[in-house]
Amino acid sequence: MSLPVVEGVAVIALSALLVWGIRFLGLVFGEKLPRTGFFKRGMDALPGAIFARSEERRVGKECRSRW
Repeated sequence: MSLPVVEGVAVIALSALLVWGIRFLGLVFGEKLPRTGFFKRGMDALPGAIFARSEERRVGKECRSRW
């Protein structure tokens, strides 16, 4: 095999290992997340906050360019 093919296979293998590791850690530590209280509310609000922030940057840029 040539060097570019070996590099491509290595990148794919490392990417698969990284994804598997993230999933495994999610399964292991998912049981330890808080089920009540302040941190539970924060964890529940996190996806919406990330989405709102990303949209604010896009919409804000469009509004500023029109002024």
